[in-house]
Amino acid sequence: MADESSRRVRGFYQASRSFYFDVVHKDGLEEFVIGVFLIEPENGTPGEFAIREHDLGNGKPSWRLEAFRDSWVVLGEFRDLLDWMAGLDEGTTAEQIRAGLVGLGIMDLTTEKDPRGAGRLDIEERKLRARLAEIEAARAPVPTPEPRR
Repeated sequence: MADESSRRVRGFYQASRSFYFDVVHKDGLEEFVIGVFLIEPENGTPGEFAIREHDLGNGKPSWRLEAFRDSWVVLGEFRDLLDWMAGLDEGTTAEQIRAGLVGLGIMDLTTEKDPRGAGRLDIEERKLRARLAEIEAARAPVPTPEPRR
């Protein structure tokens, strides 16, 4: 059996390209989950963090690095990524982030095809559906109480 160090890979999953995106990310915004992942025989991770897109209403993607405390241990293995991120401009696209991750040798582990055979929506359709749901929720009639008699 191989030791853990020979089974560790620096990798990422891109939410919009994942088969489960429309189930997990109802807002249609992008997310990259990045971490150190253990490959077979036991899959898992000693830590992962995310770069998430947030809508600040300015028409440009706004990205935030998010990490739970128990994943901080692996941040040191991504100094090159943190240095690269420090040079990003406002409005950096998901495509640019993906290209940067791949360029740094971080393996794309995204599972695009549902192993159960179900289809997936493209990101623009997901964003449109999320926006439509917001509009419909705003239009929903507010129930008014019956007058007392």
